[in-house]
Formats: sequence, structure tokens, C-alpha cells
Amino acid sequence: MLRRTLLQQLPNVLRAAPCAAQAAQQLLAASYSSSSGNNQKPWVSSAAWTGAAVAFAASAYAASSAGIVQADAAPQAPMQPPADPYALPAAAGRLPNNITLYQYEVCPFCCKVKAFLDYHKLPYTTIEVNPLTKGELKWSTYRKVPVVKLDDDVVVDSSAIVSRLAAEVQQAKSSSSSSSSKSSSSKGWFSKGGSSSDSSSSNVEEEKQWRKWVDERYVKLIT
Repeated sequence: MLRRTLLQQLPNVLRAAPCAAQAAQQLLAASYSSSSGNNQKPWVSSAAWTGAAVAFAASAYAASSAGIVQADAAPQAPMQPPADPYALPAAAGRLPNNITLYQYEVCPFCCKVKAFLDYHKLPYTTIEVNPLTKGELKWSTYRKVPVVKLDDDVVVDSSAIVSRLAAEVQQAKSSSSSSSSKSSSSKGWFSKGGSSSDSSSSNVEEEKQWRKWVDERYVKLIT
């Protein structure tokens, strides 16, 4: 009788409780109230069921206290790279203070990001990701490397990471230099002078083609 009562109340308890720990506590309260109403002792008539409920309450409470279990938490949207990872996004206006790169040491795409960071002398830290468990990326829905944290922002895909960093570097140079450098901020990384919009557009397009060639052809040749 006690077990049947608990099973009947369980869906309502889980819907009403905001987290698993509260659900477990309400479940235990229901078990004791049902036992007293039927003049039954939970440790006599349903010792196994009550013991299981206690174990569930303890584990759920510990997980909830650690911020692990949250029944009403909305599922995190999958993190995806931008549609055009080679396009420079709008800059945030400042270089990040903390750059953390999640990588495989031998991954050529991770090495590409490190080469960009080293070239522009941007300090960063690396975290080696276990290729089997990927436990270092358990906080992320994106399970590939490289993944970069730029302060509180997360950027995925090596080309998108380089584009984001390039936008920040160009913005920083533009804001700290004269008007001549402002005109060059719209050009590609490999620009060699010229100020017309046609020249700038051509340089940016040539840059995109070389970057795509590196990702699609060169990486395959060296790996």
C-alpha cells in the first residue's frame, strides 16, 4: 500500500519540485505521512523502499548542492561555428585579458590558432584535452578542438577563432594609431598598401582564399 501510494504521488512531486533534491525531500515526506495514516512503520512494512528513497534523497541533495542536478534547467543550445568563419566579426572593442585555448598538442588547427597568438604576442594558456573522455570540455556542448575562451566569451572553430582575434587586434591597432591606420583596418592581414575600396576588397577576398586553402588543402598535406 505504501509503495503504491508513493508511485502515485511521484509524478506530481517531481513536477512541483524545482530540483531533484526537493523532489526527494517531498518524496520522503510523502512516505512518512502515508505510513502514519495507515498505521504502518516505514522501517517495518517498506524498509527497502524507504531505504532507497533515503539514498536517492542524499545523492540528489549532494548533486543539487554542487550545482550538478537541476530539473528545471533549460537544455543548453548546441554551440556552433558561424556560417562564414572567415569573415571578421564586429570587434568587442578591447583585447581579451585572459585567453584560454583548449587543444590537442598535435592538432594542426590548434597549432594554427597558436601561431596567430604567438605572431601577435598575445599571452594565452593552453589546456590539453583528453581525446577519449574530453572531460576538459564537459562544460561545452561543442566537443571539438580548438575551443577558445576570450574572457567570458567562447569561440569555436579555428578559422572563426582567428577571425575574432584578428578583428580585436585590428580594432586595438586602429584605436591607438593615427587616421592612416584607420583606413588600413578595413584591409586584409596581408595588405601591402593602397587605399581604394576596390583594393581593400580585393585584398580581403585574396586573404579568404588563402585561409581556405590552408584549411582544405595544406593541412591535409602535412598530416
